[in-house]
Amino acid sequence: MPSPSNTAATTTTTTTTTRNRPHRVAIIGGGVTGCSVAHQLLKDDEQIQVSLFDWGRSVGGRSSHRCRPEPSTNDPEKTFTLHFDHGAQFVHISNNTFLDMIFNVVEPWPKAASRLGWLDAASGTFTTTSSTRDSNSNSSSSSNSSSSSSNTNSNGFFGSCNPSLNNQRYVGKGGMNAICNEMLRGAKALGPDRLCVHEGTRVASCERIAFTDDRKGWKLFGDELGHEQANAQALKQSAQSELGEFDEIVFTDHMAVAMPSWHPCHVRGLEEAVPQLVSSLRHALNWDEEARRFRAVQPLFTCMVALDQRLEVDFDAASVVGSDVLQWVCRQDSRPHDTGDQIPSDDNLQRWVLVSTPEFASICLESEGMSKTPSSTASLSESTEPVEYIPQTDKYLRADPADQMWEAFVNIVRCDGEREITKKSAVFLKCQRWGAAFAQHDTELFREARTIMQAHETDETVTVCGDFVPRDDYHGDNFVIQDAAISGMDAARRIAARLK
Repeated sequence: MPSPSNTAATTTTTTTTTRNRPHRVAIIGGGVTGCSVAHQLLKDDEQIQVSLFDWGRSVGGRSSHRCRPEPSTNDPEKTFTLHFDHGAQFVHISNNTFLDMIFNVVEPWPKAASRLGWLDAASGTFTTTSSTRDSNSNSSSSSNSSSSSSNTNSNGFFGSCNPSLNNQRYVGKGGMNAICNEMLRGAKALGPDRLCVHEGTRVASCERIAFTDDRKGWKLFGDELGHEQANAQALKQSAQSELGEFDEIVFTDHMAVAMPSWHPCHVRGLEEAVPQLVSSLRHALNWDEEARRFRAVQPLFTCMVALDQRLEVDFDAASVVGSDVLQWVCRQDSRPHDTGDQIPSDDNLQRWVLVSTPEFASICLESEGMSKTPSSTASLSESTEPVEYIPQTDKYLRADPADQMWEAFVNIVRCDGEREITKKSAVFLKCQRWGAAFAQHDTELFREARTIMQAHETDETVTVCGDFVPRDDYHGDNFVIQDAAISGMDAARRIAARLK
């Protein structure tokens, strides 16, 4: 691993002016963007206090890591403790400031480049990234026929099969959530008393308030609803408590800003306070009212699998071509999950993460229509009763994508006729849906939206950032996680610059 280029990146910069009291900033969303905002703010200004709110069990967002006792799929009486990187699979890093932030907790991956490449869905053959793409005619033709929205393209899954990026590909030690945890650890080192992290906290609503005649701010309110309690009735009846008053508010999740009020991630009161900001972002992300989703934001499903038999395959991870269901498969014991301070996995089980194509995930989600009454979904199950949308509850999806993703995987890896894999081999099988996995930016739509957003930063002290807001030097889908971090750092620098 190359050493960081700037070991002084965590040196605190003192502002040139002294304020009467700390400048209080609330960050909504504890993914890579939110954590980078917090780190950069505390680095740039000694008089800033940061409160970071995340609805999840812990910070991480799409870079989450799953490690907790899980019931067996085949025998509910049995449980297994299993490690899965079930969100972001890796991070490409070309920005030295970002690498400096997380250098201690990442390592290059995979250890052997020959273990990463292309897996042909039709023949089951594996081709390393060191081989030319044209050497595998089936893979080449399959790649060319892929939909434009799929990330399995000439560079593979998010650039995984681009040999020029081999030295820039990293994973977190102990899990991908190490990235966010390290950014917050560095932030606390910069200002131990200036950072407060609230995990498992839903910011339910906000209110514009006046501190003085010429200075306004924000008041935030939350409730104690977890992901699986956030149904429509509970949202209406939930008792809200004050989370604090703040001079600035930073949104790192497009759903908190631009989703309609019926969605549990939406922060109520924001649209009334800054309607132009909300409507411009909603337009830029191409909101489809009938489908109830943003067309510019692509979903992905990940399927976590634990097998009681070991598959002897030629790869640790591969971009899949020629499949309508899968675009990435990764053997989890090839990753540095166990670091000595975590609960050890059941080593007798082989763990895999399977990632769907965005097309497959879109079909599954659109058949549900969020919380609308089903009309054309009767074929998906015997029940045609409406299933209310509640984040990450198993019963929301009528058709089981985990089974379909598992079957697609089995058909690929046993197509040489030598392996016998049955569903009984999968002692754990669970699907995670990422409804907002990555954004496909429309430069024209965002040009006007970015102007409006930055005007609100100055006039209303509300900032929107994240990889869903493209920068002028946008690098495409190869650097999604890095783009999220840079967006957060840039937003923090703009806030600090205004205060000087």
